[in-house]
Amino acid sequence: MSDKLKNPFYNMLYWVKGEIADIKSMNQALETRVTLLQTMVKTSTKRESTQRELDSLQGGKTSFKTFFKSTNEKQSYSISLQNQIDHANKSYNCYLQVLAIVNWYLM
Repeated sequence: MSDKLKNPFYNMLYWVKGEIADIKSMNQALETRVTLLQTMVKTSTKRESTQRELDSLQGGKTSFKTFFKSTNEKQSYSISLQNQIDHANKSYNCYLQVLAIVNWYLM
């Protein structure tokens, strides 16, 4: 008869370990969400500053970066700025998708 009995503390031990793993995964998801939001803010800020710089360059204003550049260099620089803005927009959209997945996980 004693061979068929099991120690109930083993069941409790495995249940507690599972609960601890759940809590750790939720904590990690929250930390990832905060990091993702910070990265999104940085990307948005960078995109806006690059857009302002591109607008001033296309408006004919000179800055310290463009003061000594020729017309061809300014055109290539404006193309480079536009590429950076496009890349930032794509990154921001990807971050939004990942954020939606993380938020779904947290529900």
